[in-house]
Amino acid sequence: MDSHKICIIGPGRLGTTISAKIAEKKDPAFMIKAISARKQSTIDKAKAFLKEKSSKIDFYTDNKKAVEGTDTVLICTPDDKIAEVDKELFTKKNLFKKQKKKN
Repeated sequence: MDSHKICIIGPGRLGTTISAKIAEKKDPAFMIKAISARKQSTIDKAKAFLKEKSSKIDFYTDNKKAVEGTDTVLICTPDDKIAEVDKELFTKKNLFKKQKKKN
């Protein structure tokens, strides 16, 4: 059974806590595949918080690279940055561009 791969954008308090809780469950159906932050210092803090749980997580400072190969993206940024991340990932040419429904 393949795991459902999750990407966390914004590893602040919310994103890091969600990552830790999913990792603690050790449910093979779900895994945090990637975490993305704008700053390396934020990634370093997330790794320190997650400790050994971070060993199987890929960390990025590029949101587009982070979402590649994932099934779900959780945007855990401050409220005033959500639209910016949404625009970056879902309205430009990328893996998550919305598909037109076929009739």
